[in-house]
Amino acid sequence: MSRGLAFCAAVGAVLAASPAAFAQWNRPTGEDGYHKHQGLFMRIDGGGGYLKTSATVSGSNLSLSGPAGSFGFSIGGNVIEDLSLFGHVGLSIVANPTVSSGGSSSSTGDSSLNFATLGGGANYYFMPYNFYVSGMIVMTRLTTTVNGTSGSTDAGLGAKIAVGKEWWIGDHWGIGVAGQFSVGSNPDQGTNAPNWTTITPALAFSASFN
Repeated sequence: MSRGLAFCAAVGAVLAASPAAFAQWNRPTGEDGYHKHQGLFMRIDGGGGYLKTSATVSGSNLSLSGPAGSFGFSIGGNVIEDLSLFGHVGLSIVANPTVSSGGSSSSTGDSSLNFATLGGGANYYFMPYNFYVSGMIVMTRLTTTVNGTSGSTDAGLGAKIAVGKEWWIGDHWGIGVAGQFSVGSNPDQGTNAPNWTTITPALAFSASFN
C-alpha cells in the first residue's frame, strides 16, 4: 500500500508542476521567439494502440492484451534551442482485455487493465522540418480492475520512445502526429511472484508549446 501511495504522490507532483516553476528558462520575445524551440517546453498527447503484458505463472505463459487508449503529459524546458529536458506522466488503458493461457484465449467483462508511467526524458527537434525524437526512462505500474476490485503490481522500470512531426499553428504552439513505443517490467506482489513484461505501441496526436 505504501508503495502505491508513493507512486500516486509522485504522479501528482508532476501534474501539479506549473509553468511558473520554469520561469528561469528565459523566453525570447518578438521575432526572436517566433517558431523556435526555446524556453518552456510542454506537450500533451493522446491516441490509441495496443497493449500486451505477459508473465510465466505456475509454468504456463499467461498474457492480457487488447486495444488501448494512450495519454501523456510532459513539462520541462529547453536547455539549448531544439533540445529539451522534461518530466513525463503517461497512462495506457485497455477495457475488457483478452486473457490468453496455454494456447486458449477468452474475453473478460467489466474489467480494465492500466499501465502507468512516470519519469523523465529528452526531446530533440530536427529543424526546419519540425520532426522530433523523444526518449524517456520511466517508473511503471500495472493495475487491473475486475468487477470493481483493483489490484496492482509493484513499481518497475521501463522506457518510452516517440518519433513525430508537428506543424506550427501559432507563434509557440504546434500540433502533430507521432509513433510511440513503451516497454515496462513489473514484479507482481507476493512471495515468488511472476514478473510482468509490458509493451504498448501507439499512434498519437500531440500538441506542444515552446
